[in-house]
Amino acid sequence: PREVATYRVPGTTPHNFWLDEDQGVLYQAWYEAGVRALDVTGELLGELERQGREIAASDHGGAGSCRGAGTCTWAPQLHRGRIFVSDMGRGLTILDPIF
Repeated sequence: PREVATYRVPGTTPHNFWLDEDQGVLYQAWYEAGVRALDVTGELLGELERQGREIAASDHGGAGSCRGAGTCTWAPQLHRGRIFVSDMGRGLTILDPIF
């Protein structure tokens, strides 16, 4: 594998992804920063966070850390048009993608 593109959210770590291949949307869990949805259509090169590819974000629980109360998101999965997200501090959250 050869790196061609990156996407970063300062101050947090990514954990698990779900790709909606039909729509070209990558759902990413970012522990303390909730869920991000990225447009991954077309050519992917360089720093994607600087290209306006983030089309939606939800921290769905407020700032916090995985060691304390607050958001600690992982494992997003798209099912029947909704995003199901596990959160170590809050349990299961169900999101509607609105973009």
